[in-house]
Amino acid sequence: MRSCALRFLSHLYPALLCLPMLVQPAQADPMVDFIIDQFQEQCDAGQADFRGIDDDLDAPLTGTLTLSADSIYDLQLTADGVMGKVVYNNFRCTNMGYAWCGSGGCGFHIIVDGVAFYRQGGFRPQSVTAGDETFILIPIHGGGCVTSVGSSGAGADPCFVVATWDERAQTFRSKGGEIDLSPINP
Repeated sequence: MRSCALRFLSHLYPALLCLPMLVQPAQADPMVDFIIDQFQEQCDAGQADFRGIDDDLDAPLTGTLTLSADSIYDLQLTADGVMGKVVYNNFRCTNMGYAWCGSGGCGFHIIVDGVAFYRQGGFRPQSVTAGDETFILIPIHGGGCVTSVGSSGAGADPCFVVATWDERAQTFRSKGGEIDLSPINP
């Protein structure tokens, strides 16, 4: 009986990670809380477009903001262990859906030592370490890449841009300025 329960739980756990959670600022990082608050404000403001004819015009506008549990995660930035915290912006808001996402992803923030950096589009960044270098791989829309014969890709074609963390300058480096300093830094 016990092995059946454990087997059931082992199958259930990955599924639970995919369920959306109500976003409530209770993270260990104040900048993560600040980012969530910014999206909540946008979600609340967007509710004005969805008032019903019988709604009280003086009632506060409040949307429900959700985010999947795996959208906030740690990311290794350097081979010697400097870490950043990613907030992948796949928030869902009442009446608005996934307003911050498109065919090129949802964009993300990476917080390093309390400073937020961001990318407008792109999918969940991952890092790869080779020797003493760590590379941040950012999957983007397939149309953002060109093949070796000059053809443009399609949306589902694999396409990546790369950035590295410069510990001395405390910023990201890349050929195309792939990750910018976020304008939401207080």
